[in-house]
Order: sequence, then C-alpha cells, then structure tokens
Amino acid sequence: MNNGRSLAEQSIIRAENTLKAALAALELPIRGSYRPGEVCAILGIGESTFWRLLARYERDERGNLHQPDCLVSFTLANNRRVSYLELVNFIRRNEDYHRKTNGKSDNGE
Repeated sequence: MNNGRSLAEQSIIRAENTLKAALAALELPIRGSYRPGEVCAILGIGESTFWRLLARYERDERGNLHQPDCLVSFTLANNRRVSYLELVNFIRRNEDYHRKTNGKSDNGE
C-alpha cells in the first residue's frame, strides 16, 4: 500500500495531509506562510506555547535540531511568520518523535 515510497516519503505525505486537513477545518487557504495566530489555530496551541516553540529552536554543529518540538520562523515586514513547509516538517518531526518515544517504529512494531 506504500506505492514504492520510502518510510520518509510516507511520513512527509502523512504530515502534509494532516496539515491540509487542519487548514480545511479552519477554512484557511494553502499559503507559503502563516501568522502566529493562524499557526496556533492550526496546531491547536496557545500563544505562549507558540513563542516557547520558537524559543526552543536551536541547531547543533552539524545543523541538526536539538529538539523536535520547535518551530523555525522568519520575519516578513515586521511580522513573525512560519512557512507551510516548516509546519509540515514540525508535524512530521513530532509524529516521528512521539512514535519512537512510545516504543513503536514506522511499521507499527
């Protein structure tokens, strides 16, 4: 049923489908980036959690994220934004992290 896709590709597709479902439920269009209030609604988090996720963003010397539960953001015309791709990656990282910490692998074992 994986249509020849790798586990990483399947994980990205699941995360993007999750994001698209959240956007549809909130009646938000697919865009390149989202404002803090929109990100909070999409992820079901409060404003203080949003800012905490931004503050947790840190990479090691190899460029890997220290924590999966962080958001990468940027500033556009003095407004903080989170890209569509970062939301997909956030959902994927945290689903994978949650799965691993619960003792399950990607194949359900």
